[in-house]
Amino acid sequence: MVTLYIPNVHIPTELGWVHEATSYYLGTDPSLDRASIVKKSENNTTKLRSITFDYDPIPDITYYHKALVICNKGIIETNVNVLHVDDKISITKKNPIPSAVMTPTITLPNFESVSNSMFTVGTSDINTTSNAKHEYSSYIIEKLNGEAVISMLYDNDNLTERLFDDVILEENTPYVLKVAHHASSGDMSPFAVQPFTTKDTRLINLTTNLDVDKELGMNVIISPITNFKHMRVQLYAAGLGNAKKVYDYTVYSLTKVIDPQYFSSDTNKFILALTVTLTDNKVIGPKHYEITTIN
Repeated sequence: MVTLYIPNVHIPTELGWVHEATSYYLGTDPSLDRASIVKKSENNTTKLRSITFDYDPIPDITYYHKALVICNKGIIETNVNVLHVDDKISITKKNPIPSAVMTPTITLPNFESVSNSMFTVGTSDINTTSNAKHEYSSYIIEKLNGEAVISMLYDNDNLTERLFDDVILEENTPYVLKVAHHASSGDMSPFAVQPFTTKDTRLINLTTNLDVDKELGMNVIISPITNFKHMRVQLYAAGLGNAKKVYDYTVYSLTKVIDPQYFSSDTNKFILALTVTLTDNKVIGPKHYEITTIN
């Protein structure tokens, strides 16, 4: 068996490129011409990032491989690489990853209390010995079994801190976060890897209607919780994948009124975050709710 991967090919999604199919080639000559190819899969629409060929390499023969990443606006061709027998092979992009771009350090969030529906990822800035600038960052979120939640997300606006408010993770579940930095030279750092487990927020049940009148505000009410101590209520004005906190208050009751002034944003989309602390100081949450305002 031979498995080929293409994890490091940059697809410029910010320019409207969409990965639609991949062609894989394995052969005995670096030209990978028709005569030397021993296995291929062309225009594969289901195996976009990796493929496994039912093929046993012959000892003492050097094999080569490459891939064509087929997008709606063009084709990205990887470089030709030597196949190392008995290894899982990673097909890299045309510009190989240099050691000059260091692995980033993940600084946020507090991985003891990651929400399953909204959290911020922070990293150190790019560290490179060249004069290349930090052009964009890439993110991967996977379950421990390798199942991808976010297979590869590129962001050229939020380079060292990115809010994820558009991904829903399972509660009380272990995940792995991977972050890499990309330089303007085309070079890419190795991925920083951070395991984390999402919080269990099942005790928090909001009984309030999520359709809010901007002129009346919102009365936040949650169901009774045994050993309740206090509740932190946070409100975020959401838009364009980033949310700005507009309200933050801790109340020692199961209810809290959010005044209309905090809903006076240009957007009608908000995120309500509720965090409960019990009398034994155990923290539950935050649990997030999408709010739509009217009027």
